[in-house]
Amino acid sequence: METRILSQNQLNEVVHDLNCDGVVAFPTDTVYGLAVRVVSKQAILKLTQAKNRPQDKPYPLLVSSIQQIEAFAQLTHRDRQLIHQWMPGSVTFVFRKNPGLDNDYFAESTTIAFRMPTDLWIKTLLDEIKEPLLLTSANISGEPAAVSSDEVIASLSGKIDCVVSGIAGCGIPSTIIDASRFDLQLIRKGTIDMKDIEAKSKTVALACDHGAYPHKEAIKVRLTELGYTIEDFGTFDNASVDYPDTVYPAAKSVSEGKNTWGIVMCGTGIGASITANKVTGIRCALVFDKETAHITREHNDSNVLAMGGRLVDEKTAVEIAEIWLNSPFSNDERHIRRISKLTDVENKEKTHER
Repeated sequence: METRILSQNQLNEVVHDLNCDGVVAFPTDTVYGLAVRVVSKQAILKLTQAKNRPQDKPYPLLVSSIQQIEAFAQLTHRDRQLIHQWMPGSVTFVFRKNPGLDNDYFAESTTIAFRMPTDLWIKTLLDEIKEPLLLTSANISGEPAAVSSDEVIASLSGKIDCVVSGIAGCGIPSTIIDASRFDLQLIRKGTIDMKDIEAKSKTVALACDHGAYPHKEAIKVRLTELGYTIEDFGTFDNASVDYPDTVYPAAKSVSEGKNTWGIVMCGTGIGASITANKVTGIRCALVFDKETAHITREHNDSNVLAMGGRLVDEKTAVEIAEIWLNSPFSNDERHIRRISKLTDVENKEKTHER
């Protein structure tokens, strides 16, 4: 096989090689990558042979959007926040596979790794291909990752179809994080620090009106002790205030991925929960006891907790907040199906409004 050397201006030829079951190498924001179409068994075999890589070791998916990830993965609220907060970037996340996925390559997998680079040329390539690509580092397995087209040619010439000339970004492979379980696990250290990722996943937006101000303050003290980062949207004293004024921006910060979790309160919790649930993407649960705090995370993957300051004492409110934050989503198929239907309802309403 002759390995052609192309420039980034020859995007159409790169696309042609991929569509013809080829293996192509190009620079990413980290190291040089090798890519093939995920639906091409021939190209995957060629890639595996070129790298001398074990066939049972899966390749990550190179994606350009969260929508492409959603087609392959079963995402929880925490997963979506990780994507919003860290992608695109030099990090690879491992998520649970979508149980309804119809793709031969991932038939035996329970998880899939995803990478979303910052490089605009790669995004254009993915837009042209109209699907994610399997991606791995451009080197023989066990050897250092290549950072230049010259290094790729030296090790893989005659084994792959084309190399896009250039120099890769930082030269350090992406950080790999296993997010398929409740606790994040570091698989490979890269430029992004695991501690930063963990810290960002423990951000909480707090908001209340005058009817729950002492409860908010007690929760803030306890969560800070537990290592959570708090963004306090008020209120900041016992003076009367309208709950939408504080609750809405707190819920919005969760919807936009600026905070991973939200805890909102008013006198009964009813007004706070109604306000939060007006925000796109929010599933706010009004809770009065510890058991339902656990259940709403396990069954509903709720991302905002609401409580009533006049109906729950401060000590119980703190305990409920802890239980809620420490309870994982079950990932049971029936709960995933029901949450998906909630999202469908939300999308229908947005379409109707337009």
